[in-house]
Amino acid sequence: MGESEGLIDPVPAKSEVDTFAGKIHVFWDPNAQVTALGPVTFFIEFLKTSGLWEKWVHDCPLKYTSRNSPSKEEILATVLLSVLAGPKRYAHITARSEDSVRRAFTHASEEEL
Repeated sequence: MGESEGLIDPVPAKSEVDTFAGKIHVFWDPNAQVTALGPVTFFIEFLKTSGLWEKWVHDCPLKYTSRNSPSKEEILATVLLSVLAGPKRYAHITARSEDSVRRAFTHASEEEL
């Protein structure tokens, strides 16, 4: 018999997503190519709404003394987004923040991490 097209709700033309930078609007283009990073916007909203991001940052044992150091949030966001980007895009961390990420975890003990 096959599937009935009438049973599937159409994707809304626009979705409002609450991110750490404020509310943004996501527009769906049914003719655009699929990207692995498209759902990241909704995952960020989930992290914010659930409080998991704040808990992760709070519980992370990284400590900085230099004012020139990146923030703990920046380091964790870089690691998280690099992992979410997948194995092909993980190389982006090398071009941007590899040294900062490596130094951030150099002095932390395995037990703490």
